[in-house]
Amino acid sequence: MMLANVLQSLSGTINNIFLGHMIGVEALAAATVFFPVMFFFIAFVMGLGAGASILIGQAFGKGDHERVRAIAGATLALSLIFGVIVAIFGGIYADELMHWLQTPADIVDEAVKYARIMMITMPAFFIFILFTSMLRGVGDSVTPLWTLAFSTVIGLIVTPALIEGWLGLPRLGVASAAVASLVSMVFALVWLGWYLLSKKHPLAPSAAFIARIRLDPKVLGLVLRLGVP
Repeated sequence: MMLANVLQSLSGTINNIFLGHMIGVEALAAATVFFPVMFFFIAFVMGLGAGASILIGQAFGKGDHERVRAIAGATLALSLIFGVIVAIFGGIYADELMHWLQTPADIVDEAVKYARIMMITMPAFFIFILFTSMLRGVGDSVTPLWTLAFSTVIGLIVTPALIEGWLGLPRLGVASAAVASLVSMVFALVWLGWYLLSKKHPLAPSAAFIARIRLDPKVLGLVLRLGVP
């Protein structure tokens, strides 16, 4: 858990260094404006993950894999719905949000670009955080660490590549960090899904698991009761 937190902090820090040194302090400032909003989303999904992890750990300990899938599926369904709402809202109202946050006029355009892409990535971000949290709930702290390491390495390659336009890639400016976050999470999730399927893990995205991705008020009530406080 400690190493995972270090990796996550390192990824964000190096991305900020890329923005500050390769583009300028205005780019760094534009990305920083979105941090309070990002922290709110992180707190929400981590609360869901904490509540789900407790219940999943109990079910996994009893060998009830169907219950594990039911809890994980219900939690993912709620997070996906919220993530899609955030993505739609961000795609439409990122400009208004940045003005509401009183973003300085000289960086507001870049801040809007960054915020819009980051909010559109929220469904993938929520899935990424939840899966790593739920895996810890079944006592596996190594797989989430490798997944985060894989995501971090990809992000640290893609960010400067999009800033400088390596290999003919478009130069995206401050949006490079946001796009890199999406790319790294998608690649990491694909790898994680393949790995879990190869291990026949109860949290693997199998047909049995996908069938349980639906809202279950009873399960979600327990998850929220444990995770929200």
